[in-house]
Amino acid sequence: MSSIFISFCFIKTVTGSDKYVSGSALYRIKDNEESFREIIYKGFTRSSETLIDDFENNSIVLIIGQYVYDENAEYITLIQATQFHIFQIIYQLHLKTFPIPFP
Repeated sequence: MSSIFISFCFIKTVTGSDKYVSGSALYRIKDNEESFREIIYKGFTRSSETLIDDFENNSIVLIIGQYVYDENAEYITLIQATQFHIFQIIYQLHLKTFPIPFP
């Protein structure tokens, strides 16, 4: 039985070719704890309509996929994967984008 998995993940390893991508990632299981779980993911990227963007090791990626738990291991078949470029987001924020507070 599989379920839908949606989480921001830290990519530990990534391997693959122009047809697929696979590897392992970490996600936090609770907000207030420093507990992380490791997942093994795989996605097929051959289609021109794929929702799986290119991503690298040591990056933060929004992962959406089919989740399967089997024999103490967690597996994800990727449906969508989008890398977040934190430094680009911070750079684009500027004081002019924030409203001016009134006294």
